Amino acid sequence: MDDPHIYVRQISPQIKEFVKKEGVSVRAIAGWEKVVGGDPLKLLFIGQTEVLLELRQTLKGLPATVVCSERNYLEVLPPGISKGVGLVWLCQWLGIPLERVVAVGDQESDVSMFERVGLGVALAHAPESVRRKAHITIVAILELQELLGAKAAS
Repeated sequence: MDDPHIYVRQISPQIKEFVKKEGVSVRAIAGWEKVVGGDPLKLLFIGQTEVLLELRQTLKGLPATVVCSERNYLEVLPPGISKGVGLVWLCQWLGIPLERVVAVGDQESDVSMFERVGLGVALAHAPESVRRKAHITIVAILELQELLGAKAAS
C-alpha cells in the first residue's frame, strides 16, 4: 500500500503526540475495511501497558512479528520483519561487516539488532529483558564514546 498516512478511530492526545513526534499524517476513519484491504507497513497500538500486554498475548499465534517499541506502544509487523532484519539488509548493501556494527537501543524492538551485531548496547533505562540481551549497558552515550575511543586507541 503506497499510502503515507496512519489511520485511527479517533485522534486522541496520544495520537496527536505520536503524529508530532514521527512527522506523519493522520486520518480518522469509521471502519477498518478501508485499510485492511492493502498491505499495511505495520499496525501500532498505543495504550496502557497492561492492556497492550494483554493484547500481545491475544496476538501470540498470529503469523506476524509482535513487539513493544515503547512503554505504551505495541507494533504488529509482517512476519520476519524487524529492526535487525533491516539492519542486516543495510549493512549488506553498504558492504559493512555486521561484527563491526554497534547497535544502541532501549526497547524490545531493538533486541533483534543486538542479536546480529558485534556490539549491542542497551541504555540503562531500558527494561531488564532488553538489558539482558545486550552485550553491555550504559548510562549515557558519552560512556559509549569513551569506551569505543579507548578500544580504538589500544
